[in-house]
Amino acid sequence: MRDGLQRCGRSVGTVPSAARGGVPALALRRAAGCRRAYAPVRAMLVVAFAVAGLSLSSPYAAAAKGPAVLPLGSSAPAGTFTTPGGGTSTLDAFHGQATLVWFVTTWCQRCQTGTQTLAANINALASYGVHVVELEVANNLGRQGPSLTAFGRQFAGKAFGSPNWTWGEASKWMTTTFDPGGYDNLYYLIAGDGHLTYVNASPDATMQALLTAAVDLSRGITSPIGPEGVPEPAGPAVASLAQAASGKTVDGIACSTSEQLLFHVHTHLTIFVAGKEEAVPAGIGIAPPRSAQTSPYGAFVDGGSCFYWLHTHAADGIIHIESPVKRQYTLGEFFDIWGQPLGPDQVGPTKGKVSAFVNGQAYSGNPRAIALGSDVQIQLEVGTPVVKPRLIQFPSGL
Repeated sequence: MRDGLQRCGRSVGTVPSAARGGVPALALRRAAGCRRAYAPVRAMLVVAFAVAGLSLSSPYAAAAKGPAVLPLGSSAPAGTFTTPGGGTSTLDAFHGQATLVWFVTTWCQRCQTGTQTLAANINALASYGVHVVELEVANNLGRQGPSLTAFGRQFAGKAFGSPNWTWGEASKWMTTTFDPGGYDNLYYLIAGDGHLTYVNASPDATMQALLTAAVDLSRGITSPIGPEGVPEPAGPAVASLAQAASGKTVDGIACSTSEQLLFHVHTHLTIFVAGKEEAVPAGIGIAPPRSAQTSPYGAFVDGGSCFYWLHTHAADGIIHIESPVKRQYTLGEFFDIWGQPLGPDQVGPTKGKVSAFVNGQAYSGNPRAIALGSDVQIQLEVGTPVVKPRLIQFPSGL
């Protein structure tokens, strides 16, 4: 997102501010006649931009000269921390398994509710091979709060003693290295080989996206999470938008000057070609000229001359069904709006035998007839090998 992007006379910046009081930077709804910052983006552009964030009184924030978070794909520094029992450990102790390391302050309200959410999901994370390390930042960012042990017992409850949950206080070096922006709550998901795969904050608001990232990591998939909280394929787009509809009615589906929300559900589409995942591009069903927000999670197309009732905002395969009438829509109609062929032997420009799956189950008919609907997950595969159906966790708001 551009700094200071204007929405209805209000600036929506990416610089965190204590004045926001933990309100997501994009938590703004469209007033009459204004473009809106779409709700799912609000949930994902949290990264620390959405939390209580940078405290000007922090002894570490003023020293931050580079990016506010470590770059994804880089190797996680080792870092040392002190355990509640007075011992010393490092992140290297968890090398070989996926690790969620969350930097918190014990006075932060989102840290309290986030810890409660983690407690409710600690077994799910363990089932995906993720060990949780919750660390109080050095000196609690200069503010008073309960001890980490008291904090953990109060908000994690019985899960405070979970063998899958390690607690400690980060050293000053570790704090400034992992949290150079001085945020009061910031987490990283680290792969077993030590690479950073996902960064965000406030697990109470981002748990579904975190679980999706954890599931993917357990399958050896490291696709980055996009702005809607859903992984975006690293491969090329199946097809461009060159042939996409640009305003004329298609299959009885109009292109409206604003999004129609009387009937509003979402379907996820995944496409593999010869065993390799390819992307469904952002902006299908949004007529040019298009406008987009950019973020650490990728682009989000938020505007155009009109919106078809079937469209995509991000390159993550989420099809938004936003219609003024409640009716059944099909995958074939979506492809028609995209301007791409679809049938038993072709997906977009690629020809070959098409295997289709709906909610993980094989589909035997013409893929054009597959019904779109709430939380429906569709996977199309052209050729071989046929990849096991990949199911996502739909984030809240989708």
